[in-house]
Amino acid sequence: MLGEDKAEIFEAHIMLLEDEDLQQEITKQITEQLV
Repeated sequence: MLGEDKAEIFEAHIMLLEDEDLQQEITKQITEQLV
């Protein structure tokens, strides 16, 4: 169901905003892929 998918994405975004280490890790991964 579309509503459930959107809720999961929203929860993931909140988790990302609250977890600074996770943010840094993802930023590092993205940066490495771009190089």
